[in-house]
Amino acid sequence: MIRHKSISKTIAIGLGAAIGVAAMASSAQALTDEGKLQRGGLLYDWYYKITEGDVPGDTHPAMPEAAGQTGKKTWRCVNCHGYSYTGDVGVKGIMGASGKSPADVIAILKNDTHKYTDAIFNQTDFESLGLFVSKGLIDVAGAKGDAAKGQGYFETICAVCHGKDGKKITDMPPVGAVVNELPDRALHRIRFSKPGVDMPGMSALPADVAIDIWEYTKTLPK
Repeated sequence: MIRHKSISKTIAIGLGAAIGVAAMASSAQALTDEGKLQRGGLLYDWYYKITEGDVPGDTHPAMPEAAGQTGKKTWRCVNCHGYSYTGDVGVKGIMGASGKSPADVIAILKNDTHKYTDAIFNQTDFESLGLFVSKGLIDVAGAKGDAAKGQGYFETICAVCHGKDGKKITDMPPVGAVVNELPDRALHRIRFSKPGVDMPGMSALPADVAIDIWEYTKTLPK
């Protein structure tokens, strides 16, 4: 499978580049598949934090009224399909599309249900989302990592910004609290980062690395 304030922005950006972070698509240089996969995960989470396309202000027509959500946030993929990819607010998940060709996924994104247009996403965005859905999904409910291995990864990759106890960034809750409160979201963002922040994602590495980190962060103080 292709499978947070920083002590030093330079360190964070450099590390991100080293492991394939692609937070912004560049028109001057084509993204690799690893870069597209990373961008796809970011787009799925919060696309209008990182794109330059149109952001619809109306409520997405597929958002159930009972969900009580309105406006542009309803166009975020995750608001319907969830960080576990199995569906939310009464909407079907996307696990059934895992393994489809990226082209087939793009056709679904453009269909009459999803209504994503060329004014919203450019071609790289479409290709990135297509690759993410095709190759980047995992069974979150069944994910089980090795906390001992995860500690080593955390101490060498994550602790430079978060601190060894996960409390170094003072304008966010402790990492241990975040992961235990919202585990599905935490795993997605360990794998793909969070849109708009200088944090490396792990998507170019085997998924087990992110899952091991996730497992270890559950043990951090809250």
